[in-house]
Parts: sequence; C-alpha cells; structure tokens
Amino acid sequence: MDFTVPDSELRPKHPSDKNIGIALLGCGEIVNIAHLPAYNAAGLNIVACFDLDQEAAAKTAEKFAIPNVCNSLEEMLARKDVQIIDIAIHIEGRKEAFELCAKAGKNVLLQKPVAHSYFDAKEYVRIADENKIAYAVNQQARWAGTHLLIKRWIQGGAIGEVEFIRFDMSGWQDDPATWYVKCPDFTLVDHGIHYFDLLRFFAGSDALRVKAIQRRSRNQVNIAPTMYAAVVDFESGAIASHTFNNKVETREAWRMSIQVDGDEGSIEADFNTVKLKRKDGTQIEHAPTSKWFPDAFLGPMSDLMDAIAERREPSISGKSNLGTMKLLMGALESAERGQAVHLK
Repeated sequence: MDFTVPDSELRPKHPSDKNIGIALLGCGEIVNIAHLPAYNAAGLNIVACFDLDQEAAAKTAEKFAIPNVCNSLEEMLARKDVQIIDIAIHIEGRKEAFELCAKAGKNVLLQKPVAHSYFDAKEYVRIADENKIAYAVNQQARWAGTHLLIKRWIQGGAIGEVEFIRFDMSGWQDDPATWYVKCPDFTLVDHGIHYFDLLRFFAGSDALRVKAIQRRSRNQVNIAPTMYAAVVDFESGAIASHTFNNKVETREAWRMSIQVDGDEGSIEADFNTVKLKRKDGTQIEHAPTSKWFPDAFLGPMSDLMDAIAERREPSISGKSNLGTMKLLMGALESAERGQAVHLK
C-alpha cells in the first residue's frame, strides 16, 4: 500500500473566491510575520486595517500595500467592501470588538484562545449565531505541513487505530520586554492551546478527562507558571501525554517531539520531518515544504472564505472549537485543584 503524500496536498488550499474583502483588526507582530505574508502570497483581497496604534497600522499598510487605513473600528465596519474581519488583538477588548463585528454583519476569524473561560467561549458562539455570521477560530497549527501529514497518515489507516499520543514541547518565552510575561496562564492557555487542539486533531475525538500539573521555573519573569504536564483520556479510547517547558535555558530552546502510536504502526515528528514506521516493515520519511510560519496561517482564512461561499460551517468554527476550549480549561482547572477533571 502506498502512503506517500505529495507536498501539493500538505499545504493550505487557496480559496475558490479570492475577491472576498478582508480587513485586519490589529497590526501587531503576528499579523506582520504570519497573517499578511500568507495572505499576500495567496493573493487574497486585503482592503483595510485598523489598530489603536495608528503608526503601527500605517506601517503595516505600507509594507503590505493595504489600500485603506481606518481611523476607528466603526469606520472599518461601515465599509461595504469588507466581508471578513480578522481579529488579531489581545484578549482585552476582544469580546466587545467581536460583538460589534457580528452586529455589523461581518464574518470573523478570531485569534486563539478566544477566551480565558469556557463560558466566554460559548458566548462568542451565541453572539455569532444570533447575528447569523460565519465565525472561525485561528487554530492555524492544524494546517502546518507536518501536522497535515500526520493527520493524512492517520486517516489513511497507516498506523491503524490511534491508541497513544505523546507530544513534548520546549521553548523560551520569558523576555521581560514582551506582553506575554504579564499574561495570566500564558504558557498553558495562550500558547498551550495550540498543542491541546492538535491532540484533539490527531485523536479525532473529544476528551473525556484530563489531569494536569504546572510549575514555576526558578527566577522566571512570567507571572504564570512556565512548565506543565498533562494526561488526556479521549472518547475514541486513545490516551495522550503532553508536556511543555517554556523556559529552557539554552541557545536552541525550541524543540518539538510528536509520537502517535496505533495498532499497525507509529508516526514520529519534529518541527520539520515526519516518519512513518509500520509493523509490516514499511518506513517513510518526509519533510513537507509548507511550514507552520507563515504558510499555515492561510488555512483558517481560506477555509472561512470557502465556508462563506459554500454556505457551510467553517472547519474550525467557534462551535467546533468549544471541544478544545473545554479540554484547555479542564487542564487549567486540574492544575489548580490538583486532581483529574471529567469533561463529559
């Protein structure tokens, strides 16, 4: 059986209609290094941007040839050529901005995590449904070439039924000059949501139960713990272990190791390469050309655009993302209470 997957199938697809007008709310670092490079490379129609920091908005517009810099969110929402708002601002003010966008009838791609509570995450879904807009969450890691290949091999039966997932991360985000050192639960919630979502993606089901612990590193600047470990029990029968040390004091702190074991074989991956090893002796190693930054950032936006054109729910809709939010908030609750949390 041939399990090779061409690189053309391991990158986000371009939307069927590139003329849908997109506006950026927020012109910070992530927009400049990931969102807009991916959108421009695909030829998307970016018509406007707005940021409370008008200088940042002007610089972003100049860099990416965005024709309109708005003076307010209200001005941007009044534009008839804007159909999608890409909300890429911090958690403060995000819900109010989302509600204004929804009431103006604008479809929304919202930054992750959408909220710091499951209740608030459900409120976003309610607001979107009430105003009949399409609402997607920017869980772009699912579209990274390595992660897409893992999912393709799982779906194609390359390792049989998924039984165990191990996902280990390490990095360093303890710079006192950054916003995230002042963010409550940054490592577990704001950053960790990428990996908890990928656990759901690979398991192919929602979680039943989670047990987590978190700790502070010596002399850390972050107000929140920079290390955590979690064990997750999924409805499918798979179990997962996940760890993240976000204060590794080396010059090469950023490392990722993924292992997915099934009853027919295993998949191993790092940031760049994915390996398939089957019990029949088959072995394949591939390094997809499409990367997480910036390539994968096209995925959620392109899917939202196609969802609008096809009048369907986005793949990572606010509603479907509730499963990730429930797991994430369950992990946080477990770490705080010191006991496993049942999610069903």
